[in-house]
Amino acid sequence: MFEGEADMNHLSRTFALCALVSITGCGTAGMTTYTPVHQKTKYSADALHIAARDAIDQLGYQPAGGDAGAHVIETREKQVATSSIPRLSYKYAFKIETTNGVLEIDATCVQNSATSESTFKECGDDRPQRVVNEQKKLLKRILENAPNAESKNVDWSNYGQPEPEPAKEEEKADKKADKKEEKADKKADKGDKKEEKADKKEDKADKKEDKADKKKSAKSE
Repeated sequence: MFEGEADMNHLSRTFALCALVSITGCGTAGMTTYTPVHQKTKYSADALHIAARDAIDQLGYQPAGGDAGAHVIETREKQVATSSIPRLSYKYAFKIETTNGVLEIDATCVQNSATSESTFKECGDDRPQRVVNEQKKLLKRILENAPNAESKNVDWSNYGQPEPEPAKEEEKADKKADKKEEKADKKADKGDKKEEKADKKEDKADKKEDKADKKKSAKSE
């Protein structure tokens, strides 16, 4: 057998072996157990939504839709190749929801097979290890962004509405403070009147003394 022919036979056997094993795992995406994120946070739905929007941009994902009013963001699908022969790959995307300050992240996933490279089917309950790792990064980045987003988040829900009536305890405290201030004012007024009376008495004494001085001066003349 010629050397070139031997190489071709070896290549053919290798390809056939890989094609056979691919049905049971050759070139697979490395599937692992997957759990979506469902985490209650101390942040508002709007702040989490802003944090998630910034996070997907920082990690290189493209927004593909969602509903800002419903606090939902979806990313565009990313395709990852796992084998060139046969051409195996999977596609994944994230759906993020922040309603009521609860952060939910769900990774969708579809993959093809060696028997049908052009058909993509659901990955089932598991996800590729890379997708699980990416979800962890996304969760971490959203929670890192959230405090800053919360500080910039303005609550306009009560804009233009009349101020709420003060609570009963506050109202009592205000009345008590008013009475105390009123009592202090009366005491100050009383002090002013007493001082005024003393001034008048002093003026009267001065006048009496002046009169006495004038009378004494007239007698000496």
